[in-house]
Amino acid sequence: MEAVRGGPAQVFSNGQVGLTVNVIEKKGGDEFAGKAKISFTDFGERRFDGFVSGPISENTTFAFGGFYRASDGLRDAQFTAEEGGQISGNIEHKFERGKVLFTARYLNDHGAWLLPIPVVTDGSNISEFDGFPLGTGTFNSNETRLTILNDGTQVDQSQGRGANVTQLGLNFDYDLTDSLSFTNKAGYLKGSANTRGLVPNAPPTTAGAIAAGFGSTVGALTYRSDGAAAAADTPVIEVGAWRVDKDIESFTNETTLSYKAGGHTVSAGVYFADFSSRDKWNLGNFLLLEAQNNPRVLNLTLADGRPVTRDGLTRGSFFNVNADYDGTDWAFYLADEWQVTDQLRVDAGIRWQRHKIDATLENNDFGVDTDNDPDTLYNNGDAVLNGTFSTIDYAADAPSWTVGANYALTDDLGVLPATAAATASRSSMICGMGSTLSRASIRSRRA
Repeated sequence: MEAVRGGPAQVFSNGQVGLTVNVIEKKGGDEFAGKAKISFTDFGERRFDGFVSGPISENTTFAFGGFYRASDGLRDAQFTAEEGGQISGNIEHKFERGKVLFTARYLNDHGAWLLPIPVVTDGSNISEFDGFPLGTGTFNSNETRLTILNDGTQVDQSQGRGANVTQLGLNFDYDLTDSLSFTNKAGYLKGSANTRGLVPNAPPTTAGAIAAGFGSTVGALTYRSDGAAAAADTPVIEVGAWRVDKDIESFTNETTLSYKAGGHTVSAGVYFADFSSRDKWNLGNFLLLEAQNNPRVLNLTLADGRPVTRDGLTRGSFFNVNADYDGTDWAFYLADEWQVTDQLRVDAGIRWQRHKIDATLENNDFGVDTDNDPDTLYNNGDAVLNGTFSTIDYAADAPSWTVGANYALTDDLGVLPATAAATASRSSMICGMGSTLSRASIRSRRA
């Protein structure tokens, strides 16, 4: 991993004034090497990591590795909530005036989406809510794992939040002359990034308070699983079973020419991205739960016979999304890294970028009685997609620029007399001392 700040780093990335982080893929060397590791935790996680690399031929090397892990989670979900892994590899071939690198990665990993938990607050002091441990409590349980929504679809909390994506990359570097070099980097990604989560609606309360909100009292409070009666004073909480499906795809390409002369390294480049996201969301769907760790699901009926819940649900969806987003980005940049002396370096650069989005979004109807039955409470007022669509047509462009200097007092310590940077219409000035990371800033376009 490489952290780059100062210099023209922001011009080579997306306008980050403070810091740009590059994850540099490990590549093979002239000798075969490898490592395998098995690890366990006291909360039941099992994990395997492995890596192997080496030469294919005199000028060609490979690297291949990955991991797999599984557990119920530090906040024990009572089911396998943390599971997945990654496989990645690359092949690099070097020739007389350049090299080509092909990379591939498959990631299929997810973990529980952990959201706010009930706590007791007294001014600035926070303490544990009875029955809900601060460090290990969770709304996940065997009973809350599966929820059938009012529209008949299912939410499975074991799917959690994560990604299932394939990523391909191709990098080409070539020295046209001793002073002029050409670089092209292309990448393609396709997959999904879905979320399943239990989202609290309000602090814990009582069944009596919920009944009073409907102008009645509690008739019956029972457990969904077996119909047994729950104590009338059981603390309860409404927690939404949310579902978000997101299919994503993108292609990016960046081409750079760099020219070295004297103490100058001048770089000019063009960046292009084409991307899309297909979103389907269903938010809301509140379950009546015990306000405790690994809760059970409850059903509530009012004294006048009206059911507040259906299979534990106090209400259905409050918001849905059915949307298709398509976008493109174009950027052009020019930068100069000038090594004035062995100690003094001056950097300057400018980048112009255009961002365009086109989208269609299906509209919601709110307050819908989904079964036309005025005697039920749990699915009156649902939000439903109505088959009509609105559109988004957005485009904007803006420049960003940077000017800075670095003076190396020693090989490990430098001073930045002044660094100015601006993204769009905003600017900042940074002064200080630190290690001379800005000397590596040109690598931000190569990593």
